[in-house]
Amino acid sequence: MNENEAIERIKYRMHTAGQVTGESGMEDLEMAIKALEEVQQYRAIGTPEECRKSLEICKAMVERNITPDDMENYMKFEDECIKQGFTLDSILKSREKQTAKKIEIFNGQASCPNCKHFFGEMNVIRSLIAWNMPYCKHCGQKLDWSDEE
Repeated sequence: MNENEAIERIKYRMHTAGQVTGESGMEDLEMAIKALEEVQQYRAIGTPEECRKSLEICKAMVERNITPDDMENYMKFEDECIKQGFTLDSILKSREKQTAKKIEIFNGQASCPNCKHFFGEMNVIRSLIAWNMPYCKHCGQKLDWSDEE
């Protein structure tokens, strides 16, 4: 018997046998209904194991500074990829196959050869971790930061 069936049986007995159970018996039955309804609400939330897993995921998101807006944008992106026939795995694999393009330098400023995003002055960039940045964060282009022509 599930909660819905139990609730219905208790309600039926309350209406048909009210005179037998008395007032305190009716209160007990009402309390039983409330308890069963609460169980239903908890089950709607998920099992304890599902809740623990959700909590772990939320903690990992907080540690990575991922906001709910970030997740919403990611889900929209993933939906669009699926509509286009891509999976995240296929996108990552194709990205790894991408040929790196040499960064462009104009007046000492480094930029992406694909989207023309400026990264900053080349002499400053050489001293930063960004020097080893493999992809343009704006367009995803694989970058070649080497000094060789």
